[in-house]
Amino acid sequence: MKALLKVSLQSFKSKLLMAFLVLPLGIPPFFYQGSTFDFRIVQSSFELIFILLFSFVYIQRKTFYILPKTEFYMFILWVAWAILAVALSQRVAPSIVRQWEWFCKILFSFCLWGYLRESPNRVVFVHGIIVAGFLLICAAFFCFWYYLPNPVTYNWFNYPPHFNHIRHFGHYCTASLCLSLSLVFVVDKKFGYSALLYLLQSICWGFLLWSGSRGGIGSAVIGVCIVLLFNTKNRKKFLMILFFAILTGLICSNLFAVDHPGMGGIKSIERSSNSMMTGRPLLWTTSFAKCKDSLILGLGPDSFRFFPEFRFSIYHPHNALIQFILDWGLVGAFFFILMYFKLMRRGVTGILGERDQLLKGVKVSAFALLLAFVFYATVSGVFYFAIPLTLMAYAFAVILLPASANHKEKVNQSYFRINGIAVRSVALILTFVLVLHLGVIQSVKSTNVPSPFSFKGRLVRLFPSETNGLERWVEVWKETNPDVALSASIKFANSSMESLKFWKIAVSLCLDKKDFNNANRMAEKALDDSKKKKRPKLLKEFQAQGLLVDYTIEQD
Repeated sequence: MKALLKVSLQSFKSKLLMAFLVLPLGIPPFFYQGSTFDFRIVQSSFELIFILLFSFVYIQRKTFYILPKTEFYMFILWVAWAILAVALSQRVAPSIVRQWEWFCKILFSFCLWGYLRESPNRVVFVHGIIVAGFLLICAAFFCFWYYLPNPVTYNWFNYPPHFNHIRHFGHYCTASLCLSLSLVFVVDKKFGYSALLYLLQSICWGFLLWSGSRGGIGSAVIGVCIVLLFNTKNRKKFLMILFFAILTGLICSNLFAVDHPGMGGIKSIERSSNSMMTGRPLLWTTSFAKCKDSLILGLGPDSFRFFPEFRFSIYHPHNALIQFILDWGLVGAFFFILMYFKLMRRGVTGILGERDQLLKGVKVSAFALLLAFVFYATVSGVFYFAIPLTLMAYAFAVILLPASANHKEKVNQSYFRINGIAVRSVALILTFVLVLHLGVIQSVKSTNVPSPFSFKGRLVRLFPSETNGLERWVEVWKETNPDVALSASIKFANSSMESLKFWKIAVSLCLDKKDFNNANRMAEKALDDSKKKKRPKLLKEFQAQGLLVDYTIEQD
């Protein structure tokens, strides 16, 4: 009786985890409100819920997981280097939050792998959650089209529903297109599989062509080619289905074409401004020049969006390699990229040994997604935004599953054991960082300015992960505690995208103390953090205060 009750309880836990997977994998775009940064926190929080349930509810006492030593040690080296890059970053608080997101994604992938390893019959259902979520978003787009009075002239490019840019929807389209190829190995078994594959591919290609993402279209083609390499039995039938699906998608995308030159049917590729692509090399060269400031250690995760040249307009360098070097330096980027491809290579072994054709299709489609995103990442930010990163985490969890349900890993010296205590410990640390960040957000929303020595004041000064509106706090503090206000304004300036406000406050505080040396230093910081067009006017303001008298602005 006890054994039966234990099995029933474990089955309930498994179903509970399955239900909570809908949040990070099925319907994340429906929570895409506010800024990209807020949504990244929301998405990682959903993943953390699954992690906590898996580690504290699902994992049994004597359960342990084995990991290959080479990849595990490489992961530890990357973690150590990433933490060092965060610690040495000028913007520690934002870097901690961004690195926290990376750790959430990786631990989510590990927990999902552990869950699916013990419940391999649920792999197809989890896969279906992702595809169904994409279809729901497509339905939302369709409803929104008929809700608008004039959808053709609507600015879909910058204001699509549930996304803040159409290219982010393009990431989702490309990923869903690759994952919907999972039926390719069973199209000969039943007509229903062929019809479903045709329907899914038609929808995915239609929305992808409509979104006008040239990088997404090219990456989708690469994903299809990867599937063709693994599919040796029914290529002709698959190619026929694919041809008619692309044709159907092309027709539908042109039926719903819009006026924006960057999207709307096949004409979007022809009409797209050349500057949209020629601007990228300029962005890459400017970004890479920033890498030279700290080529080995990097500037810290998410440092790019604080560069004055791109602030409030571009948030990532549109190239994964440059992004990794900026975040973690050459060494950290090397460890991460090597770990990525080593895990992919290990996944190929499991794919080739898989006997269940439907499960093999799921694994191949996940592998196609990972490789397609590698090419997509050379021109876009798939390693920056929440949804593509979560789908990559899912893809790794799937391709690294054992080749069959009866397969048992052989534990030898080349493997490393991980038990539930280690998983729980990391989950608690990630939860603590999230609580800290949410506490700062709630503190900043306070209408009353707290004392700098109160709990709220100390919390925000210690970890300024959100600085929106804190200039009001510093203005109040400088009346009673000018020294604390000065140190706080410097810290807030290093953590804020609106750093100029805080540097100006710091300059005024130094002038009040007749500390002209520090005032000049703060004024230089303000000039460095301002856009080039605004620097001459800002310099005149400081020179009117008797600062930076001999300072000259370098001309490009």
